[in-house]
Amino acid sequence: MGTVRDITKRKQIEKEQRKLYEETNTLLDSLRFDEANKLIKEAVSISEEAKSDEYINHFLLKLVQVYINDKKLNKAKDLLIKTHPLDSSYLNKKLIIKANTQI
Repeated sequence: MGTVRDITKRKQIEKEQRKLYEETNTLLDSLRFDEANKLIKEAVSISEEAKSDEYINHFLLKLVQVYINDKKLNKAKDLLIKTHPLDSSYLNKKLIIKANTQI
């Protein structure tokens, strides 16, 4: 059991993560990928410090969306394999299809 200060800090971090969660979703939904990229990287950093796997995975998947939009398919693939190990040939096909539909 943590001290009151520890509990308060964890609650503040959780609140910040929820806020970033909503903001990144909004930015990506409105196709503002450059802004989302910066915010997502900040959110990943905060989540890693807090050791919050659920938020880390969420934000890393959002970063994959940004990479796909920017046609950085190798980065997207590497990040997906890191967070969600899949058969790489299946993943390559999916990324190529996704990239081609966004052209």
